[in-house]
Amino acid sequence: MNQEEAESWGMLALFFLLILSILISHFFKRKKVQFIHQTGISIALGILGGFIIKYGFHIGERFQSFFSFDEDIFMLFLLPQIIFESGYNMQRRHFFRNFGSVILFAILGTIISTFLIGGFLIILSDHGVILKLTHIECLLFGSLISATDPVCVLSIFKHLGVDVNLYSNVFGESVLNDAISIVLFETLTRFEENTRISTKVVFQSLGMFLLSL
Repeated sequence: MNQEEAESWGMLALFFLLILSILISHFFKRKKVQFIHQTGISIALGILGGFIIKYGFHIGERFQSFFSFDEDIFMLFLLPQIIFESGYNMQRRHFFRNFGSVILFAILGTIISTFLIGGFLIILSDHGVILKLTHIECLLFGSLISATDPVCVLSIFKHLGVDVNLYSNVFGESVLNDAISIVLFETLTRFEENTRISTKVVFQSLGMFLLSL
């Protein structure tokens, strides 16, 4: 199978999964099935499709590579459109009314989450429960995993028509949370040569983090 054929089959498979997701969601909506949302259906179909592609057929590396995740395409083409659409349709009055709590959740909440997750991994790593990692590597993972994206939650909120203040807080935190996590991750990468965390390293990291903001 040449590259052109692989891309054609890959595009066909993606369109098939998309159409299947829409049809299943429409069927569930007509039957008033509420235990799973459309986003959950899409995720489940994506997992199933990936499993079939990887283990179900001997389709060759070229076909599989077409479905591989390209972070550059995501960061340059997909993510900006998602953020723009969310910001364009955002109710700005309610967002700025809750700006104080949004900033508090985004900055302080992300920092607390990073150090809680990183600290838990440090304990597990030092006691040999998991793979041996440096303290900075544990914190790097904590900063990555703290970048939450509640797309499904926001979609359900919009469908249920929840309080606008609750929606604004969750949406605003999710938008700023990604930026905070990126800055925190970039700050921590500068201390990768340190195998252990000291008080000096912590204060240096926080200082560089605040300057980057």
